[in-house]
Amino acid sequence: MRSRGSRIALERALRAVAVTSLAAVAWLLLGARRPLPARLDVELPDTAQLARWTASAPADSVRLRLVRAPDALRRDWLAALARAGTALGWTDGGVPSLAFEVAGRADPAGGAWIAAAGLAPELPVVLADSLGVLDTLPAPEGGAAAILAATLTSGATAGAIEISQGPASARAVPAISRLGRAVVLARAGWEARFAITALEERGWSVATRLEVAPGVAVRQGEPERLDTSRVAVVVVLDSLQAQDRSGVVRFVRQGGGLVLGPGAGDWVGLAPASLGPRVAARTLAFASAAPRRALGLRQLIVRPGASVLETEDGAVTVAAGRAGAGRVVQFGYEDTWRWRMQGGSDAVAEHRQWWASLLAAAAYRPEPGAPSVPADPAPRAALAAALGPPLPASGDAARQPADPLRFLPWAAAALFAALLGEWGSRRIGSRQQGAGTREN
Repeated sequence: MRSRGSRIALERALRAVAVTSLAAVAWLLLGARRPLPARLDVELPDTAQLARWTASAPADSVRLRLVRAPDALRRDWLAALARAGTALGWTDGGVPSLAFEVAGRADPAGGAWIAAAGLAPELPVVLADSLGVLDTLPAPEGGAAAILAATLTSGATAGAIEISQGPASARAVPAISRLGRAVVLARAGWEARFAITALEERGWSVATRLEVAPGVAVRQGEPERLDTSRVAVVVVLDSLQAQDRSGVVRFVRQGGGLVLGPGAGDWVGLAPASLGPRVAARTLAFASAAPRRALGLRQLIVRPGASVLETEDGAVTVAAGRAGAGRVVQFGYEDTWRWRMQGGSDAVAEHRQWWASLLAAAAYRPEPGAPSVPADPAPRAALAAALGPPLPASGDAARQPADPLRFLPWAAAALFAALLGEWGSRRIGSRQQGAGTREN
């Protein structure tokens, strides 16, 4: 009896262990959850990870170890997670401070100004659009500037342009807006005729007022009042009457553009330079390498604050400056029509391009609307604006809390052992009971 009672007590104990182990397994499988780590140190996550983080927070806080700036999609996604309550920060592993700007040129044929900063001098800089590579730029001092030709900024390129250097990249959109007219004020002659022809060939809508005799002028499309809503730039090739001059000054100070030839005289207080001594042509023929050396010129004496755009043998030939809200470009070359008439096979195109560059540097461009193509011109600055400045680097690894599921094998083993022990005890008891019955 004593042996049977001990066996029953053992079986009850094993059953209790089995029930407890079964409850523990069920709780671990169904009820226990992995606790969030105090801090999660990761590299730049992909969109699949971000989708999981959106559904369930990965940690009490997340620290990103970044060696490059995330693209706009992932940066905005991370910022949204931070606003939703996830403590997000980042450490700087060498994220480049790349900044990039593209501005559409004031040129009917198109084109764009390119400027970039924060570049590594030893790596090539690549310009591209959605169709492929446009150009490469040197960056000897950590910056680069270039002009994209009109043929490179048509079609798809009028959208976003990307600059990249190694793993770093930035995107910007040319600010392209509708240009007003160009107004040419001059005496009737070869210079005015071929300047107007060059601008019309370039695509400018040109209005003119040409003086054919003292007090007699021929007008074509000239507005009664110069206004930036209709006019982008005024070209003055010869001296003007006082009332006409005052209208041009008012137009420029209100934001309009002005191009001054040497025949316009000195425009004190408005022009970027004063006219110096006359310099004779340096060559007799219009050589293709330096065709303007065959033109006579008035040397420009640049005023403080103005910029030099072109020089010839040490003499300033083209200068630019601000006047109120407008811009003024002044050139000293005389009789530029001779270049077009007497130059080589490329003279017509080069003359047209040179005149277009003068107007592009001066013309008024209305502020364009917001671009429809997404841009990311300064990724590191945008990253700091979205997630805050970088955190100080720390060498300690994030401490991971204990995972309750590590006890699951032990609970399952205890359940199996208890069930096996109870079954064995009952098996032994049944054999003993059968032996006793045969003895009786």
